[in-house]
Amino acid sequence: MARILIGNLPAFGHLNPTLPLVAELTHSGHSVDYLSTEHFRGAIEASGATLIPIDSPTRFDPRDGRSVLRAIPELTRSLNRALRRLGPAHDLLAVGGMDPVVPDLERELDVPVVYLSAVFLQNARTLAHMLRICRELPTVAGFLMRHRALTKSLSPILSQTLMGTRVPDLLDMFGPQSSTLNIVFTSRGFQPFPGDFGDTCLFVGPTPTRSLPDATFPLDRLRDHNGTVVYATLGTVYNRWTHFFREVIDAFEGSDTLVVVAAGHPERVREVGTVPSNVILRPFVPQAEVLANADLMIAHGGMGTVSDAIAYGVPSVLTPLAADQFFNAYRLEELGAGRVISKGAFDSAAVREAATSVLAGDAGRAPMTQLQDSFRTAGGSGAAVRALDAILNSRHPGSTP
Repeated sequence: MARILIGNLPAFGHLNPTLPLVAELTHSGHSVDYLSTEHFRGAIEASGATLIPIDSPTRFDPRDGRSVLRAIPELTRSLNRALRRLGPAHDLLAVGGMDPVVPDLERELDVPVVYLSAVFLQNARTLAHMLRICRELPTVAGFLMRHRALTKSLSPILSQTLMGTRVPDLLDMFGPQSSTLNIVFTSRGFQPFPGDFGDTCLFVGPTPTRSLPDATFPLDRLRDHNGTVVYATLGTVYNRWTHFFREVIDAFEGSDTLVVVAAGHPERVREVGTVPSNVILRPFVPQAEVLANADLMIAHGGMGTVSDAIAYGVPSVLTPLAADQFFNAYRLEELGAGRVISKGAFDSAAVREAATSVLAGDAGRAPMTQLQDSFRTAGGSGAAVRALDAILNSRHPGSTP
């Protein structure tokens, strides 16, 4: 049995994909300590790991995108201090959250350091490709990505501001970090140009979200519904755009479509207000069970949400708002398994047209099946644990279960 330390940015999109791996590690007999904040104690302990709390800013809220962005420098510094302090007492370190500390830890500690990526890996070729297929990007981000020389010259300042640490080139933060093993929670079929990233990168695919039990959710309404079931969500962080929820509701009002809306926060439910009888509006819903009964998802394009939809074979209409959502959404559209509506064009008429087109189109079924197959055959958490066991055994033969 090995003692493993995992450190990660305390944000749903980065932490949640690692929990099936943690569960597989603990099931295999390993002891796992997880560096995060108290917000995630329940989820981490449910996976079998022990939470080691790191300091977080007062009023930090992982459900609020602006709060997360403001807190990243302090959270990263706190996380990296803990990794350096506790790492030597462990047999292996695994670090997620696009933390550029991995190469430093490899030099400083006599412990294998593995990188965990919850987003697409990036290099110059993937970035250029994404810039070609993305019809819409935030103005500043798009400008910087298209002017690599300027971005590289500004990288030390930008990384200090965004992450609390200086790196020579921001692009390196989105590529492989470890010289030993980089575990990527998507498949080679979804990752652009997976062959660019070498033998140290293991694309294990995502494990669908495990929903917490919710006896109050009317799942039978979805199972018994004879018409179309649509699931709409903006995830747990970028859900302040209530216009999205209202336009989705308006798009299907008076129809036989059953719409399930996960607003992401109780305040958002109050802001949306009264809804028609064909709408189920909740702050949170059991996403896995809803997708298992849905015909279409309308969402923001977060990697976890998109991956869950692919795993259940549900086509998507996506409106990216921030972060990696643009790359995820336009990559899905490029592969023929989804449709993108830009934020500026998002209204009830556009939603109805896109939904009708996606639901009626046979062309998207084959690409969706191929993506599902790439997820199923990627190996999942089992493949990741076998790779970690191989690293541990190479240092201490016979030490793993």
